Amino acid sequence: MINIKKLNIIFSKLPSLFEKDIEKDLMYLDSFRTPQNKLQRSYFQYKCQNFGKHFYIRLRNNLISILILFPSIFFLLLKGLFKRNLMVEEQQKNTAVHIFSGVKDIIPQGLKNEFATLEQVHFAQNSYLKVADLSVILNVLFYIHSPFFVFKCVFKIAIYRDILDKYYPGAIICSSEYSFASSVLTWYCNLNGVKHINVMHGEKLLNIRDSFFVFDKCYVWDIHYVNLFKELRADKNQFKVDTPSSLFFKKTNTKPQYKYTYYLAAETKPQLFKIKATLSKLKIHESKICIRSHPRYSDFSVVKKVFKIFKIEDPNNVPIEESVNNTENVVSLFSTVLYQSLFSGKSIVIDDVSDSLKYQKLSELRFVLLSKPHSKISEII
Repeated sequence: MINIKKLNIIFSKLPSLFEKDIEKDLMYLDSFRTPQNKLQRSYFQYKCQNFGKHFYIRLRNNLISILILFPSIFFLLLKGLFKRNLMVEEQQKNTAVHIFSGVKDIIPQGLKNEFATLEQVHFAQNSYLKVADLSVILNVLFYIHSPFFVFKCVFKIAIYRDILDKYYPGAIICSSEYSFASSVLTWYCNLNGVKHINVMHGEKLLNIRDSFFVFDKCYVWDIHYVNLFKELRADKNQFKVDTPSSLFFKKTNTKPQYKYTYYLAAETKPQLFKIKATLSKLKIHESKICIRSHPRYSDFSVVKKVFKIFKIEDPNNVPIEESVNNTENVVSLFSTVLYQSLFSGKSIVIDDVSDSLKYQKLSELRFVLLSKPHSKISEII
């Protein structure tokens, strides 16, 4: 008997970006013609995200979607009919609604200044459809041969309908360049007289997951990311370079306690031991080296066992700003903290030793910090 749960676990383990054949991905990306409209942009992005995904996963997603798609549309329309009409009579052009992504202070000040009011909402608080939305949905249904694509677009439209009815804002701000539904939502917003604006919220590498998207405006941290997204065939006319306050750490006059602080990501236990071996080669006392576990991806109990000879920092007790101010050098292979620290005037050190293959891959993946002032661990051990 087939164990569906076990199959899901096995096939959901897709190769990480460091393991993928980037040249092969880019050849696939280049095989698409120029998108004719926003709907096609979304579909091409969906196809790119499916590239390399196991057949079983694609089959599962599509089978589930086709079973629930039309009942879901009917239910969402029915819900919309019985929904009390709270729609604002006039568009609040000076109001923007920010769909919170879990990262604070990611909206650049220049964008904030465009709106007198900035409402913040959490994703998918409510969803329903109005009859007027069927004009868009019928177009999306042209891609019914890809039911998962259609279902996700319909679901996202239903979420945006709730936001439009509650606020009728001048703009909706999100961080969704990775979502294949984003271009459809730009089209949907524009049909309703609303701008769709994207703000960068974390480090980006060359990944065809982020291909083809279009917003009315897309804010990025550096011209590097403009070039990166253009290579991924995102619409070239949407970009603005501006840095949010979350990228800057306020400096203190306190003397740093550590010479080096290593910022972990999602390393396995063997990888942690390799990092420990690398740091042990630094010609300084162990008390001057600090290890900061990742708040989501690190197993703190494992980190404490592996790095017991060093100082260990618990991210739940020490704010990231305090951590960076308390070290002379910020060390990692790949982390947004490196970029934040560079902006804040700290010395950054990229670990090119503990996993040399991943380090070599970073150049192929267009890692921004390789073109910025930095040191490498190999130069100081």
